[in-house]
Amino acid sequence: MHGPEVDGTIMSWVPLFNNYSEYLSYLVKNNISAAIQSVGCRASDNDALLAENTQALELSRTDRLKIVPACILHPEFPEANLEIISQFKSSGYYWCGELCPYLAGWDLDHPGFNRICQLLADNNFILQLHGMEIKAMSRITSNYSDIPLIISHLGSNRERIMSYIEFAGNNQNVYLDICGSGHERLGILEYAVNHGLEDRILYGSDFPVNEPGTPIIRVANALLPDEVKLKILGGNLRSLLASRNMII
Repeated sequence: MHGPEVDGTIMSWVPLFNNYSEYLSYLVKNNISAAIQSVGCRASDNDALLAENTQALELSRTDRLKIVPACILHPEFPEANLEIISQFKSSGYYWCGELCPYLAGWDLDHPGFNRICQLLADNNFILQLHGMEIKAMSRITSNYSDIPLIISHLGSNRERIMSYIEFAGNNQNVYLDICGSGHERLGILEYAVNHGLEDRILYGSDFPVNEPGTPIIRVANALLPDEVKLKILGGNLRSLLASRNMII
């Protein structure tokens, strides 16, 4: 999820929620009991990056549901990245992302991105990344195989979806997050499970850009055993978080 920014703005296509309370109420309405939430994926200067990450930690302090705050890093601000990683680590959180380079003015070829990956590897963090080109993401899996890499958004292109499933099938540290689009294509979830990804498919919503309820319905209606559906709807995420001593 993308939480409200420091200035109170909420990432969405059209205005819908006036404040964080309304935002959380919609999640509760959809029976969401836990979530990963980041703030500041558009941050493009040092001070904004620090402020937005502090906001992410503050927003997680709610009793409406369990929220695991995730940090956002930027390759042009290595000192801020160090401070942010230290702050999240000391709070017991080891999740970075969803990083959306295209929103913050950089890409995976940025020379500073290698420093980010090394920082994440050194501190045992999970990396969630907006779906990118396979060639670029394969550099992460090749050079930093200890980092669990979560690819968000299967996308609407069949070739892209199939390439992500194949990529995850060939790399045990790659997970697929079904937020956004792609999950609604009938047969895709079943295909991914049949290709060995039963334990590496994660429910996601991309809320509040996208509706959190539709992916749940697609999983619930999938031609899969109930135990597999439960893995996708939370079990796999709990296992991944537990590997970093984070419990929801």
